[in-house]
Amino acid sequence: MAQPSTPRPGAILLVEDCYDVRIGLAQLLTLNGYRVTDTADGEHAIDELNANPEGFALILLDLLLPGSISGNDVRARQLADPQLATVPTVVVTAFEPEAEAQAVLKPEVWLEKPFRGEQLLSVVRRYVRPDGPGLVSGFGVRPPAFDDPTLDDPGSDVADSMATPRPPRADLKI
Repeated sequence: MAQPSTPRPGAILLVEDCYDVRIGLAQLLTLNGYRVTDTADGEHAIDELNANPEGFALILLDLLLPGSISGNDVRARQLADPQLATVPTVVVTAFEPEAEAQAVLKPEVWLEKPFRGEQLLSVVRRYVRPDGPGLVSGFGVRPPAFDDPTLDDPGSDVADSMATPRPPRADLKI
């Protein structure tokens, strides 16, 4: 499927059954200024899409989901609906894509687990415009990703910037 020429506004529908992964991804995206609606199964994903078909700029879709509607089923229903078919979809899964399955699903991107947070953000930035700067930009420096190896090096500039206290900013709203 064709990539949009510019990122579009809207929420990200995150469909992931593993609680820890879902919450971690939702937090990462939210900290970077994105609006996220998350669900743990296909039934709720379909409900969210039907309730707000124009509200989503991107779908992050795991294929192995509990219940009677799999990730494959969610994608098939999405592609069958002309309005929903225009929403870019990134398949996020732990198994190797088979060429035939990938051709049927027609995802914009196939992101294999495990992946780094910055990999996901790089993909999301192609399709979604953040609602705001997120909490990340409020620190004055970009905090490292949760998987950044410089966090382990106490002598790095990143570690120093994280340890240096900063005065409170008047323009931040909490």
